[in-house]
Amino acid sequence: MEGLKNKNVLVYGAGKSGISAVRLLCKSGATAWLWDNAFNDENCQICNDAKTQLLGLNCVFLKAKEDIPYNIIEFAIINPAVPPFKMPIPVISELEFASTFIKKPIIAITGTNGKTTVTKTIGHILGVEQYGNIGTPLSDFNNEKYCVCEVSSFQLETCTNFKPKISVILNIEQDHLDRHNTMEEYSAIKASIFKNQKRKEFTVLNYDCIRTRELAKKAKCRVMFFSTQYRVSGVYVSDGIIYFNKKQLFSIKELNFVGEHNLSNFLASILICCLLGIKTKNILEKCKTFVAEKHRLELVSTVQGIDFYNDSKATNIASVMAAVNSFGNRDIRLIIGGITKGQEFSNFLSNLPKTVKTIVVIGEARQIFTKLAVQDGCEFLHLADSLQRAVDICYENALYSDVVLLSPACSSFDMFKNYKHRGEVFVDACNRIKENQKDQ
Repeated sequence: MEGLKNKNVLVYGAGKSGISAVRLLCKSGATAWLWDNAFNDENCQICNDAKTQLLGLNCVFLKAKEDIPYNIIEFAIINPAVPPFKMPIPVISELEFASTFIKKPIIAITGTNGKTTVTKTIGHILGVEQYGNIGTPLSDFNNEKYCVCEVSSFQLETCTNFKPKISVILNIEQDHLDRHNTMEEYSAIKASIFKNQKRKEFTVLNYDCIRTRELAKKAKCRVMFFSTQYRVSGVYVSDGIIYFNKKQLFSIKELNFVGEHNLSNFLASILICCLLGIKTKNILEKCKTFVAEKHRLELVSTVQGIDFYNDSKATNIASVMAAVNSFGNRDIRLIIGGITKGQEFSNFLSNLPKTVKTIVVIGEARQIFTKLAVQDGCEFLHLADSLQRAVDICYENALYSDVVLLSPACSSFDMFKNYKHRGEVFVDACNRIKENQKDQ
């Protein structure tokens, strides 16, 4: 972005992306005006931390929201956690702001589920850092050969001119309806990732997801698909072999994954790297050494033949359905619950496979699932007031070769700091059971 020297820009939100945006603004010669709703607290730790990190930069810390000098502000950069609201100035996301400084090809990955895994996989194959929603703000881009970034719907809400070289939509399922209101609105926001792309750019879509497949009609750029079920223009599987546009690449047996959804994640990653011209040999070598992130269908313990899986990142219905269908005929003792985020759970229990033999609910969702269990005549649903107790109930009901699975379908903020904290508490609970067995 050019012409920022001596300009005034509001940064709304003092989180990681806000701090990075301030640094980039000041580096460009602008004056940053920083506000966060937490600044209302006189003893605000967020404010103190921000002042420490931004010491010596041309940044004005606002003492009250009413002090924002809109008459001199050019535009605002808003934190994605803040729902958009009307301002008398243009508003953009940190993602779009930072992208205007990047000259290298941007590969932008979005979707309801799997976007962190795919972002990590692509970064691993290409040998570059990953940015965006995954954790490191795009404003901190280190001028690598490729810019690989994870993009959330919250970030896309305030993007107008964002234009990646390759955009990816992995899937669109129920999620964040407490903010986006309807599936139509949510889908439209996801689809906006390719709205500025033209013929020279690509969008990569999941052919197996009807919602993403249908988005191809709206794209003005080149569309490529990936599929575990159909032969498509792009990457697909046939008789256990992965192909790129009819060219044989390698067998799925070469890959280490649990569940068809993770095969789908690999296919998306492989397709993107093929479009970038990466050699098949190099793609395969890197795929073989890729290690999935924690809290994503992660085997954390085995006690007396019972496997404990941490899938705390599964914060919506679709991700849970993918998880419970990943274990073949093995019986599952499932832990769910938390904040429902406006999802429609009326058919959730009836849609679970028959392999789910026990369900334990924690957190705010207990009341909702109690009613659903009565309606559906579900007799194997239990309530727990802690995650430790939920794990204990599952273990007490489990038999040899069963799976105890934390896959909550909900966000974690009613009981935990975040999904990682929830996963760590689950792992601790599993370890306690393992230690108790040693003592017996």
